[in-house]
Formats: sequence, structure tokens, C-alpha cells
Amino acid sequence: MLLDDLSQDPQRAQALTAAQVTAALAQLHVAQGRLAALEGLLLDRLLALQAQPPSVPDELLDMPMVAKLLGIPESRARELGRRGQLPVVAVGKYIRVRRSAVDAFMANGDGSRRDTLRVGPTRR
Repeated sequence: MLLDDLSQDPQRAQALTAAQVTAALAQLHVAQGRLAALEGLLLDRLLALQAQPPSVPDELLDMPMVAKLLGIPESRARELGRRGQLPVVAVGKYIRVRRSAVDAFMANGDGSRRDTLRVGPTRR
């Protein structure tokens, strides 16, 4: 390929004919288009990778931290775990909750989809 030869030894351009210069410029134009397209793809990929949060292992949280994240008393967090509304992990005598389970609970409530908003007292 003429362009490959010229990129190795640019001084060879001095000996080209008009037709060869035209051909080399055409090849250069095509190569620039391909490189520009590749640059766009690489930039898109880099931005997508930078937008992703870093991979963090699913940490185990104790009940005080779960309660704090959910904005509820610790006793209520423990009750949610006992009832199975919030999946728990037993580590010896300690009860822990995976961060992903807390995130899912916050997204979906108690695991079921509810769009009901409670306002005021619920008892009469």
C-alpha cells in the first residue's frame, strides 16, 4: 500500500508522480475517516466505563447501620429481618444484611411493589 510505504519513509513522497500523490491523498482521506470513527467509538467506551461505579463487593451491614440507612429504629430493622421482609445473613451469633438487600428493600419497600402513600394515623 502506498500510504504504508510513505509513513515508513516520508522522503519517498518527493519521487511520486501526480497520479501517485492523488492516490496517496485518497488513501489518507479514507484512513483519516476510519481513525475518526475509531476515535469516536473509543471515546464512547471510555465515557461509559467512567460512568460505571467501581465494582464493590456486597458488604455485610450490621443492624444499626441498616436502621440508619433505612431511617427507621433498630428494633424495626430487626423485626423486618425476623419476618423475612429483609433477607438476613447469620455470621455466627451475629445477624447481618447485605448492602444489595438494603438497596433492593429501599427500591421496592418490603419486596412487594406498593405505590400507596400513608398519611396521618392509620388507626381510628
